[in-house]
Amino acid sequence: MDKKKKPASATPEVARSIINAMSILEALQATDDLLTLSELSERCNLSKATAMRYLGAFEQGGYVSRNARDGKYALGAKIVQLAQRFYMRDHLLMIASGSLRSLAEQCGETSHLAVLDETEVIYLDIVDSQQRVQAVVRRGDRAPAYCVASGRAILAQSEKDAVDAVLSHGLSPMTNRTVTDESKFLALLAQGREDGYFVSAGEFVEDIVGISVPLFAPDGRVFAAIGVSFPSFRTTSKDIEVVGQLIKKHAEDISRSFKQMTT
Repeated sequence: MDKKKKPASATPEVARSIINAMSILEALQATDDLLTLSELSERCNLSKATAMRYLGAFEQGGYVSRNARDGKYALGAKIVQLAQRFYMRDHLLMIASGSLRSLAEQCGETSHLAVLDETEVIYLDIVDSQQRVQAVVRRGDRAPAYCVASGRAILAQSEKDAVDAVLSHGLSPMTNRTVTDESKFLALLAQGREDGYFVSAGEFVEDIVGISVPLFAPDGRVFAAIGVSFPSFRTTSKDIEVVGQLIKKHAEDISRSFKQMTT
C-alpha cells in the first residue's frame, strides 16, 4: 500500500510559521521597551490571535516573560541563557585554539576540546596528531560521557544532578574494558579529582587512551574539558602522569584567559 504523500506546500508552511514566530523574538530584541500584544502584532504583521498563540508558547518555554501588572512582553530568561552559552562557547574556541595546537605539538598526539551535552560529550575543536598512527577524533563527534576522559573530567566537577542523569541513563559496555559498575565509576571520578586529570584507557574505543582536564568559568563552574587521545601502544604509566600535568598547565592558562576576557 502506497503511503500518502504530504502536500508540496507543507514544508514551506511550517518554515513560514517558524519565521513568523521568530519575528516576535526579534521584535522584542530590537527594543529596550516592553511591548504589548497589539504592538507586537503590528510590528510582526501578524494577527493578534496568531501573535498571542506564539507568545503563549514562548512564555511557557521561558523564552518570553509577561509583566503581570500591564501585560506587556519582554524576552525571557531562557533567551539570556542561550545567549550566554553561545558567547561562552564562541570565546572558548578562540581562547583554546592556541593551547590545543601547542598541546598537540608538545605531546605529538591529537588534542581536543569538549563540552557536556546531557549524557554525552561533544568535541568542539580538534588538532590532529602528525603521527602515522593516531587517535581519530572529528569536530562534532559525540561520545558517552561516562567512558571518555573529557566526560569524566566535566562530570567530576559538575552538580550531582548531571552525574545522576548519566547513571540513570546506564553505563553500557562500549568495549570489554568499559567501567560499568557505578561504585567503580564514582571512584574514578574521585581519583581524577585527586590527581587533577582524568584517564580513560580503551573504554570507548579499544586501544585508545584519553587524558583530560576540566576547564572552569569565572564563577567557578566547570564548562568544558581539554585533553589528548592516542594509541595505547605509545603509553606508559609515566607518560600518563607527564601528559596529565602538561594538560593541567594548559587548562589553567585557558581558564585564566577566559576569566580575563569575560570579566
